[in-house]
Parts: sequence; structure tokens; C-alpha cells
Amino acid sequence: MLHTDDKHFAAKACGISESLRLQNVEVFGGYYKYSIYGRYTDEWTLKGENDGDVGNAGFRAHFKYLTLGVDVNSLPFVHSKLTLHSDDSSFYAGTLMGRGEPEIGTLRWISQNKSDIVSEIAVDWQTHLFYRGISAGAKIRNSRLELSGLYLTSDPQNPEKEYYIRDSVSAMVLRSRFATNLGGGILSANYTFADADIYLFGIFHQEQSHKRFLYVPLEFQLNYAQLQWAKEQMAFHLDFIYANAQMDANPDRFYETLAPNRALPPSILKALSFTFLQKAFRVNTDLDATGILGGGKYLWALGSRRSFKPSINLDFYYAHGEVDILRTSETTVLFATSSIDEHFVRKIRSLGTILSPGFEFKFGEHVLFSGGATQIIPFFISYNEIRPGEIYEDAETEAPQGGKAGNNGSKKEEEPQKDGNILGDVPQKTSAAFRNGFAANFSVSIRF
Repeated sequence: MLHTDDKHFAAKACGISESLRLQNVEVFGGYYKYSIYGRYTDEWTLKGENDGDVGNAGFRAHFKYLTLGVDVNSLPFVHSKLTLHSDDSSFYAGTLMGRGEPEIGTLRWISQNKSDIVSEIAVDWQTHLFYRGISAGAKIRNSRLELSGLYLTSDPQNPEKEYYIRDSVSAMVLRSRFATNLGGGILSANYTFADADIYLFGIFHQEQSHKRFLYVPLEFQLNYAQLQWAKEQMAFHLDFIYANAQMDANPDRFYETLAPNRALPPSILKALSFTFLQKAFRVNTDLDATGILGGGKYLWALGSRRSFKPSINLDFYYAHGEVDILRTSETTVLFATSSIDEHFVRKIRSLGTILSPGFEFKFGEHVLFSGGATQIIPFFISYNEIRPGEIYEDAETEAPQGGKAGNNGSKKEEEPQKDGNILGDVPQKTSAAFRNGFAANFSVSIRF
């Protein structure tokens, strides 16, 4: 999906599933294999990877006024849903609940400078999630209104591992949908709001000792709206998305964003005791992202029995993102602390199109073969990095009174602010097709 010198993201999956319906009960199961890989480089390289196998099984039972469903998979995760509805489904109200312990994967921080004291940190991340939600809907003449809400939390755990990520999550998701008949089709409006507080802790565990070398407090908000009109073989839509994320650095000791020396085993710490050196980073970040996506889809039905159905989906998009980062690098020598602030803003804009051809081919009444591909085709991509001014480290440092290291022992000076220095657009590299912004899918369905 993405492959450049400093960024790489790829995912692939394959699976098989089967379902069986007996009167009002449907039983299903499946097996899937997946692999996800990501890399981002900026002085340090951050790599994430997750691959594994997942099996799932469940059932759905439909009664006159009640629908019940349970889905269990090997992540492990358990999901259940109970819905009460009228006989004609003109009104329904339901509740859902889920709990699981999925493996997020392994994260690696790799220094670009191999001579660094800490050249690589690798941690495992497994989360323990619990969510519950409610939903309701009603049909009013030729229209339908649906509302739902979901609340998700995580339970921080300390696994018996040397390096691991412990998370604490509190998130709320609200959704609404209104649909009505218009022009022989269905016009629908959808809105989603999400708000989340996420705390990530990187822990180094040895014997009875737990040291925190990573602390990331995130606040995240998402607003997503969609307007869509669909009629038989065609559909048109307009989407708008706005996301904001913030991370505020904590000035207290042991709450540094990243303190690599705390991830060192005792053998290395003893060697470092002769250098009296300690380094840590605190990061403040504010990210804003906006996207607009609009387009349409058309489906043809060809053949004597309309067995071949090619389709084309063409969307146009505009995306704008800006991140404001203040990074403080703190160095402690003996009992004196000095710090360097680096403040920079990164902006990216892109305008382009997304082309998604697809097809369905039906063999008789029992076999269906389908597939499709998606390619993002940017018209332009503009990336700017702006440095408002430079803050330098003072050569002189003062030791705090009482012989203890702390903020009082640091001295930091700032040059008068200069005019913004625009580093300019990064030269756009020609990206080969099937390498950046590309995805494909194929499936075979057999009905007995």
C-alpha cells in the first residue's frame, strides 16, 4: 500500500469460511491467515509487525421478536449481540458486548546511529479490551432512523515478558443514520463521532523490577460524515472526515516520552555508571487531518443470464494534514541537566483520484467468483517542513542544590525567533503502480 525510502506499509490476508442455515438458525465458521507490516523513519526507525492465524465460529438465531448472535475467535475475542424488534422490523433496540485479548504485534525502535548506547528496543503489545454498546432504529413512513453508541475500555496488564507495552484506553463511538426513498433510490446520511483517551506505557521487566521507558498520553477525536444515494446499478457518495490528535508531555520524572536508558539491562547500566550519562526525550504533538472524498460506482449486468457483472468505482479526494511537534532532548551529566528544544511543523496536501475496478462472475446457481483492485492516483502531493526558529543548548549548566538532579538543574536559552524557514516541497518521487496505494482482493463462493 505504501513503499518509500522512509515509510512502508503492507498487509495481506487470505481465508476460508462456511455457513449453514437451518430454519431460523445460522451457524458459521472460518479460518484466516494475515500479515501486517509497517515502518516509519525519522532519526529513529519505528517498525511494527503482526502475523498469525485466526479461527472463528458462531451462530445467529432469528425469532419473531428476538435475534441473538455469538461470535468467538482465537485472537481470542468473544462478541455477543441481542436485538429486540417488532414483527415487521419497523422498530428495534439492541445491546452488544465483547471482550478479548488480541495481540497488536511487535514494535521495534531502531536508531539510525548504530553507535548509540541503545541501538534497538523491541517490545510486544497485547491489549485486553472490553466494550459494550446499545442501538435502536425505527421506520417512519418511507424513512428510517438508526442510532447507536459504543463504549470501549482496556484493562492494563503486566505480562511475564522482558519488554512489553501496557495500554489504558477509554473510547466512545456514536453513530447515526437517516435513510429515505428519493428518485427511485435510497438517499442516506451517516455521521460518526469518536473520542478516545489512550495511554501507552513501555515497560522493561526483570525479576521484581519494572521500569517505564515509554510514556505516550494521546487524546483523539474523529468526525466523519457521509451522504450517499444508491439505485440498483449505480451509487454516488460524498464523504468528509476530520481527525485531531494531541500528546502533551509530562514534566515529571519517570514520565518522559522516551527514556532509552531505562530499557537497559543491569550489565550495561554498570558499564554506563562510569560515564554518568543519561538521556531522555519529551514530546508535545498536535495533529490535524482533513479529508474529502466523492465519487460514484456503476455496475453492469452482462450475459444471457446476467452472469457477468463488471463494475467501476471512481472517487476524487483531497487530503490535508498538519502536525506540530515540540521535542525536548534532556541530557544529564553527573548532577547537571541540559536540554535542547526542537520545534517544527510538517504539512502535507494531496489531490487525486481512486480507481477501483471489479467484477463478479456467476457459474450456474452455485458458484460465484469475484475480485477487484484499487489504485490511488495522486495528481499532486506537497510536503513542507517548517522550522519557526532554533533553540540551542547553553554550554554552561548549573548543578541543583542538594546534589539532586532535576529541572532546577537545567538551563535553556532560546535565540530570538526568526522568520519561518520553509524547507520547501520534498521532491515527489515517481511511484510505480502496484507499489504505492494499491490493494487487490479475490474470492470464491460455493453454495450448496
